[in-house]
Amino acid sequence: SPTQSQFIFPEIQQAQALLPDLLDELYVLVNHLGLDGGCLTPSVYDTAQVLRFAPPKEGVEPGLAWLLNHQQADGGWGNPVAPLMRDVPTLAAVLALHQYNLSGTYGPAIEAGLEFLKQASSQWQDFSVDELLVGVELILPKLVEEAVQNKLDISFQPYGKLNQFGMQKRKVIQHLKVVHGTPAAFSWEAWGEHPDRFLLDAYHSVGSSTSATAAWIAKVRAYQLPSDVTQAQHYLHQASQATRLNIPGVVPFAWPIDRFEQSFGLYALATGGLLAHAALEEVLNQQIQTLYGALTPYGMPFTDTFIPDLDDTAAAIIVFRMAGLPVSPEVLRLFQNEEGYFTYPGEFHASTSAHARAVQALKYLEEEKVAKGQQVLLSFQQEDGAWPGDKWHKSWLYTTSHMLYALLPAPDMPAVDKGLTKLLDGQNDDGGWGLNHTSSTAETAYVMLALNEYQKQKPELEFAYRRGQTWLMENFHREPAPTESLWIGKELFKPYRIDRAFELTALLQAILNP
Repeated sequence: SPTQSQFIFPEIQQAQALLPDLLDELYVLVNHLGLDGGCLTPSVYDTAQVLRFAPPKEGVEPGLAWLLNHQQADGGWGNPVAPLMRDVPTLAAVLALHQYNLSGTYGPAIEAGLEFLKQASSQWQDFSVDELLVGVELILPKLVEEAVQNKLDISFQPYGKLNQFGMQKRKVIQHLKVVHGTPAAFSWEAWGEHPDRFLLDAYHSVGSSTSATAAWIAKVRAYQLPSDVTQAQHYLHQASQATRLNIPGVVPFAWPIDRFEQSFGLYALATGGLLAHAALEEVLNQQIQTLYGALTPYGMPFTDTFIPDLDDTAAAIIVFRMAGLPVSPEVLRLFQNEEGYFTYPGEFHASTSAHARAVQALKYLEEEKVAKGQQVLLSFQQEDGAWPGDKWHKSWLYTTSHMLYALLPAPDMPAVDKGLTKLLDGQNDDGGWGLNHTSSTAETAYVMLALNEYQKQKPELEFAYRRGQTWLMENFHREPAPTESLWIGKELFKPYRIDRAFELTALLQAILNP
């Protein structure tokens, strides 16, 4: 209708004028993927653990001030969009403040945190594993134990179900030979006792985890072992730089994340059809060749000192095959079992979004098996048409969009129609997409890439797609809110460069395909 056309295409000239700047920014972004080990948001939980176990030489006051500044009005810490993911950062922050509360200055913040935990404790009576942070079944019971030992007002009782889950995980770990670069090492601070040197990788980290490394340093010092902790302390300093805050002791949940940043950043461009763009050719070729050199016979890790995982492997395969590079189908098969795919060996539940990426990769390796893989994806869909957020990302918009990428080319499947309808229904009044009716640039980009894939066959998607483009153009340069940290680690986080790659790709795709 005339009204719709007026709304959809109000800024065609403005959009075209943006094109050179967007391409320039994307060129620089691609060139920076993996630089200095990656770039991501700081973690309250890991910062608190570093301040407790391995405080920086500059002192703990700047880090404690940062913690206090991030306490929410309700007394808790962590992203309010994910209630079950707030107890870990809250209790860790309380323990850190308690440890340094010699003058009583932090008393009110500690009390508010404990009151928040008491009010939130009922949610642990029943929960879905997909609502949990990485390693929470080990980490939270350990934190509660430490809080009780410190005579803080908290009880084990509400966490009984989670503790049972954790005990099962501990039994699995007991039968493993835990070495550096494994998922068990990543959560070592929650179960480890003996700080063996074989836990350290080439960066002198334990499992590429800042909190696990800090706990290892503390154990070495407590047992007065001859191990030199200087290089492990240096690792924590390097990890701190990834937050771009320059506050001593304020760290991300993991570092480095260089291969993750490269794999997913390039995957974003591949999904948006920009891998062959002439203006990006030089920098793309360089990054793809660098990443290709990191591919092992067992897949792609999130960093070279960690074991490979399905998600990074599948993303990298898609990039390599679209770039014309050979990859053996066996690399993807290594992550396959009778139920579908797993991210890491021994995990308790599968990731739906990693499944989607695996099926998407399958199209470039063994096309005859794609239909069977897509059937597995359909089994994850909810009645309302959405695929819920999963173990690596909180947003259902992320998961649903990635499922729709993987279900191509099947536009006539009822599941696809239901998924697309759910995305249209989820569009906010302002034209963007985001959890709790609050639009975010990254979630809007994920959805726009999905709608673009299907609108050739389904022109009725065009109106919603162009509304999304208009919102993204208007909000492209604003600072992301803390609630937009939706990737799941030991705490919700945001990998800045990866999300920016999706945003730039979605907007460029919309402008290049008017």
